[in-house]
Amino acid sequence: DLLVENIGKFGQKEESFDTKELTGAFTMDVIARTGFGLEVDSQQTPQDPFVVYAKKAFQFSFKNPLIWLFILFPKIMKPILEKWNYNFMASEVNDFFYGVVDQVIGIKQSGDRVHKPMDFMQLMVDAHKSAEVDDDDDKDGVEETKVHGTKRPLTRDDIVANGFLFFLAGYETTATTMAFALYNLALNQEAQDKARQEINKVMEDRDLVDYEAVNMMPYLD
Repeated sequence: DLLVENIGKFGQKEESFDTKELTGAFTMDVIARTGFGLEVDSQQTPQDPFVVYAKKAFQFSFKNPLIWLFILFPKIMKPILEKWNYNFMASEVNDFFYGVVDQVIGIKQSGDRVHKPMDFMQLMVDAHKSAEVDDDDDKDGVEETKVHGTKRPLTRDDIVANGFLFFLAGYETTATTMAFALYNLALNQEAQDKARQEINKVMEDRDLVDYEAVNMMPYLD
């Protein structure tokens, strides 16, 4: 709703605007909520620490020869970079996200589990606790039919890495796709009208745009 409201303000003033800036802020808010369980309003508060450090994560240069060596020879470069304790991101970005994950894990491991929102971070915390419970059951001699293999609980590094990968993989791709979609719809009035008619038809008896509703919009897809 906030994204639509912001776009509407530019329309009322008949001003041009940077589409990527708006879609990027919207995507940041969605990933922060679904991935980390955080309420971040980057559309209204662009100076929020999560927003600032998240943007810094993308500020690296492909002119760095170590990046290309790692891409071309990952098996060789990985142990070398680990031995040097080298990180392509700034140390302050790395420290910030470690701190965020530690705080989120602490919150999710305490309190009433029933009323906690289900997000990607919560699933990883549950997987960590589930593995620990299974190990305890094995020690107590509980006999169950299980799939062969060892269930290893997620470490702190695993949770940080997966959470950060979730952000990196989802942010730029989603924000850029939305920006190009809005730009092309603005240039093609006929396509925009057709998409609007389809949305209005599907949403006639609905209040929420959910997964099922979107699947009923083939033209929009």
